[in-house]
Amino acid sequence: MDRIYRRELGTTELGFYWDGQFNGTADAIAHLVVHARRGGEDVFGSKNVLRAWIALKQQFPLLGSQIDIFEDTINLLVSENDLGTSHPDEVVFKQASSAQEADAIAEKLIRVEGPRQLSNKLLARMYILHRDDAEGLHHVIFHAAHIVTDAMSNSNVLRVFLDTLSLPIEAPVTDIQKRLAMVVASEDLYPALKLSVPRQRWRRAIGYVLAEIRQAKMQGGQTLPRKITTLTGMTPAVSRHTTVSLSADTSMAVIDRCRQHGLTFGHAFFVLSQIAMSRLLHRRYFRGELSKEEWQYRKRQPMHTGGPLNLRSYLDKDWQDQGGASQALLAISFFFASLPFMPANESLRREQLDNGAPPFDSLMSHARFLARCNMVKRQTIHIIRHPLFLESASARIHLRIDRARSAAMRWREMKKPGVSQTPQEAEIVNEMVGGLVTSHGGSSIGNLDAVLPPEYPLPPSHPLSTRHKTLSFTSSQLTGNPHPETNPLTKGNAPVITIQSSTTLLHCRPTELYLGASTSGKQLHFGIFWDDNVYDEGIVKEWLGEITDATRWYLVGTGEGRICKARL
Repeated sequence: MDRIYRRELGTTELGFYWDGQFNGTADAIAHLVVHARRGGEDVFGSKNVLRAWIALKQQFPLLGSQIDIFEDTINLLVSENDLGTSHPDEVVFKQASSAQEADAIAEKLIRVEGPRQLSNKLLARMYILHRDDAEGLHHVIFHAAHIVTDAMSNSNVLRVFLDTLSLPIEAPVTDIQKRLAMVVASEDLYPALKLSVPRQRWRRAIGYVLAEIRQAKMQGGQTLPRKITTLTGMTPAVSRHTTVSLSADTSMAVIDRCRQHGLTFGHAFFVLSQIAMSRLLHRRYFRGELSKEEWQYRKRQPMHTGGPLNLRSYLDKDWQDQGGASQALLAISFFFASLPFMPANESLRREQLDNGAPPFDSLMSHARFLARCNMVKRQTIHIIRHPLFLESASARIHLRIDRARSAAMRWREMKKPGVSQTPQEAEIVNEMVGGLVTSHGGSSIGNLDAVLPPEYPLPPSHPLSTRHKTLSFTSSQLTGNPHPETNPLTKGNAPVITIQSSTTLLHCRPTELYLGASTSGKQLHFGIFWDDNVYDEGIVKEWLGEITDATRWYLVGTGEGRICKARL
């Protein structure tokens, strides 16, 4: 007998549901390149992969869930029988003749040039690509709707999948009701829900007031040169991305320098992007590509950013103690930060310029750089340590839901047979008229190796192993040394599976410009995702080059021996 479970979407989930209805907006891909040791080729045989996928769904039931609209509410529905089997579209096997072909397959999934590859009936799927040109090399592509996963969940899913693949048996699974109780909407895990109803109402009311005050302070702003039209908001983004990695020595120097100053790289991240954007804009102004009017306007504007924030460590303590952080679910909110106007220096002669822009030390001293980093740090601490953090973070979600639903419904209407695909002529929008403009979104998610170790199977003593006696981990175990000294695989026995590289792909929202950073394999990696309808690829890559140069200048040394110039 099949047991069916249904629950209504939480508010954050509902926002991402409507994003997904807009041609797959916010769908994400985690793409691993892995090597199976000689003699372990059968690890990626179809039988073993399907076994691991079923075990994965049983441990993370939302991977096998569906969207169900029942009595005007939008719900997640889970069938216990479905969790015990693999449906034809859930796992896809393909051959790839090269790394370039494998990358193209992943890119095509996220660009959604044809029909969306996910649906209300299929919220997650796995692609296994076997490389014809390299023995033992495989690509693992996890494609999921944001409604059931986030960045931390993706790491949890891939870690358990690889660990299960590399072991002959899977870990025992608890009763489905207990597993479903661990993946409720994040709003149902707010600690304040244990308070009296009047107290909860008071907290929500004050949280809303705080959110409104913060929003009112965020005025103006600027971003990279771009093209916005009256049709941009109803046109699905053409998602593009680019990445760059610093060397291991440079990356460790950057992290050490941040620690010396009591900062995380996340605090420095936004300031570096602002300096990089300033150099890019100076270069265009000096070349006559920005009018004097636009230049004067930009010089006066603050710069705002925002991005996702992992909520797991702020949620119900009992849920955390039972291993909530190890689950696959959506558990994020959003944060915002602002910096004063960009640093500017127009007085330099041509021969004083560095690659057509003011040198770093003529724009911002190291002392001012650290001061702005600490400004971001103070803003972040003020938000997350506020006693009404969760209430104020969720206060304006209904506005996001309304925007996402409106965009999805307009797009659905335009896709109907007989409806004009261009209902009006596009007109360029002038952004120098006030209103809020965010510079970019983004986040620095720290050391991925701590939650997605590079070698499998993990030893039973490893806290993240599927064989560990707790079969789960708490938020406090997500950082620190992944205990290589306890791993028997590093003592003479080659691992069965080794991760060679990890990439994330994102289906952007219209106008989105997202800058991400992470560390893995002792290297600092930067990735930018953008809407190609709005931003020019050359400008985006130039900005990324400037960010890496700024990172070396301010966080490695004083700029001597810079490794690369900004790419023009």
